Amino acid sequence: IKGIMKVFSFQDIQSVNQDNFFNWCQQNLLWEKDEWVVFSLDCDALNSSIMEGVSAVNPNGLSSWQVETILSYYLSKISSQQRAVIGLYEYNPIFDNLNQKGSRYLASLLLQALS
Repeated sequence: IKGIMKVFSFQDIQSVNQDNFFNWCQQNLLWEKDEWVVFSLDCDALNSSIMEGVSAVNPNGLSSWQVETILSYYLSKISSQQRAVIGLYEYNPIFDNLNQKGSRYLASLLLQALS
């Protein structure tokens, strides 16, 4: 099994403005038909305005439009023959506030992925 993991730093993603973000995804998020494709999101990387239920709350994290654009692109490129995986990590409902804002946001991402 051969494999290459592409990792993009926070700085890579933050350097792209909202108008060009989907184009950035098209240029950088490429894969072959027979590859496993994994969308992996560490919830510590999300902006604290949408995610408080983590051990390392991030006031300068990824915005919802960045995450949703990447997920939307990922989902649009997955064919029925591909093996796709979505993983959401590091969320802890014990650290979330009473309105469960973080869990609701993650549920909306999963709903987007399953629709």
